[in-house]
Amino acid sequence: MNKKTLKVTTGGLIAAIFAVLLLINRQSGGFLQDTLMFLFPIPMVAYAAKYGWKSSLPVVAVISLLSFLFGTVTTIFYVVSECLIGTVMGGCLYKKIDPTKTLFLVMVLSSIANIASTVMLTIISGVPITAQIDEMRQMMQQVIEKSGMAFPPQMLESHFLIRIFAICMIFMGLLQGFVVFEISLLLLRRLRFHVQKPKAIYEYRPPKWTGIVAFLGFMGYNYTMLKPFSSEILTGSVQMIGIFGYMYVLCFGAIAFCMILGRFLTRNRAVMTIVTFVCVFIIPQIMTLLGLWYIVGDLRKRLLSPIHKESALNPHAAPNHPHPTAESHSRSLSDRAKLVSKLSQKEKNEDSN
Repeated sequence: MNKKTLKVTTGGLIAAIFAVLLLINRQSGGFLQDTLMFLFPIPMVAYAAKYGWKSSLPVVAVISLLSFLFGTVTTIFYVVSECLIGTVMGGCLYKKIDPTKTLFLVMVLSSIANIASTVMLTIISGVPITAQIDEMRQMMQQVIEKSGMAFPPQMLESHFLIRIFAICMIFMGLLQGFVVFEISLLLLRRLRFHVQKPKAIYEYRPPKWTGIVAFLGFMGYNYTMLKPFSSEILTGSVQMIGIFGYMYVLCFGAIAFCMILGRFLTRNRAVMTIVTFVCVFIIPQIMTLLGLWYIVGDLRKRLLSPIHKESALNPHAAPNHPHPTAESHSRSLSDRAKLVSKLSQKEKNEDSN
């Protein structure tokens, strides 16, 4: 088939896949929308990784038109933004850009799209964010009064809850971008696309200065909770940096704790995930210290050293039945031909005798 015809046909198939997903989402009343958010970028990642981002723009335009026809008001922005994120990621894969830079770009774009979608939904619904924050604060006050727990009064103020809400939106966008990146690479490799192999979580090495900045920001957050600055803007900025730094260190602490479980307790991934998830809420202080040690100290090196030693002791470790290649296949055919020629020569010698 002609390359141009194949390109147009592939774009039409991807647009048809999006139309089916939009119809399923609409018939289910938006029940699957949160799940489809992780699936929308993947078809465009595959198309852009094969043909480049310039050739993907007409497909994005067609999908945007289909979202107007088969989607709802809320799904239009989701579809367009996720398609653009998938196009950017596929274009980076097409140009063989460093996977770490591609991951960072996808996470930033997902975070921006998450914030923009929240603002757009607020405008469409007509309910301001402040009203939602006030309702959240009233619910928290009722829970606190019934439980009898003591909370600092600063944690129930509107400006503090707004900061928490904004940080959660940013963090969820970053997490969504990471998941989309890993799933896309995994599926593309399954489909035999020539893309980079997805890295394991422990292979990402965060810079040490990020851990120091995050921990200092968290300490500044604790200080402003006890003694706020005279400037409300400065106090809010320090608290936002501190909360984000705390979540950053806590994530790497969970990774370190999961690696510790895998080394000393069990390698069952389900058990490791459940125990780590529970411990994040039970012992967050220990998780924070582990995260700081993992980023700034040598905990990551200590936990990875047994893996490196094992790979060094078995450098030629390979499966017993490797995947056949063209070279091995041709070699096996030549060996068979030699064996057949030897057998025929032997039969001729026996007949002559």
